[in-house]
Amino acid sequence: MLLLATLEPTGDLAVMQAAARQANNGYGLDDLAPAERAQLVYVDERRRLRFRHPLIRSAAVEGVTSTERRVVHAASAQALADQPERQTWHLGEATVEPNEVVAALMEHAARITLRRGDAVSSMRTLMRSAELTPHGSDRARRLAEAAYIGAESTGALTSAQKLLDDVRHTASDLTSLHAAAAAAHLILNSDGNVDTAHRLVVHAIENGNHAYDSGYTTLIDALCTLALVAFFGARQDLWQPY
Repeated sequence: MLLLATLEPTGDLAVMQAAARQANNGYGLDDLAPAERAQLVYVDERRRLRFRHPLIRSAAVEGVTSTERRVVHAASAQALADQPERQTWHLGEATVEPNEVVAALMEHAARITLRRGDAVSSMRTLMRSAELTPHGSDRARRLAEAAYIGAESTGALTSAQKLLDDVRHTASDLTSLHAAAAAAHLILNSDGNVDTAHRLVVHAIENGNHAYDSGYTTLIDALCTLALVAFFGARQDLWQPY
């Protein structure tokens, strides 16, 4: 139960009780009584379980096996079916082998997180989604989107460059819109070669069968990047393709 409290960081007692039922190991909230008496944990005014000290939380994780952690993550995921962001994080931690269903759920959750304004978490979720993706083309697409978010929204240029390198190894090109847009941002933030960045994005936009989808705004991201490149270039010819 302490491990469950550690891996479900909100400390929500209702979620913990539901997850304990899903784990089906006979434990419940009552089993936390010894830890409360020992003042390792306490329940705050919002009915959330809290640890007295961060080292106690660390000890609860260090004292178990990776298999035990995955079991708890899987149980927590089942208890959070109505909260996709939290559920998919637990699913990602519980999954070992490539799994397209889990990878797709994580990709969807990453976009929800990005719309909420948390670009760093969105990038990390997409990276984990790519790790769990069984097919190379889908893996490259998710890596490229993570690279774009890293370069455009978080300023994590080194991480974005590494992700683009992974895209090259996976798909052997940079013609996807997010890959091209990410590369353009990296170019603008390094040697500032506007013409190279411009050619890269224009080529990616013109050499693909792209469509706009309100749930997948890759084309809009690429066009915004092209506008940024043309703005920095400050030349009329750069605006013509746009």
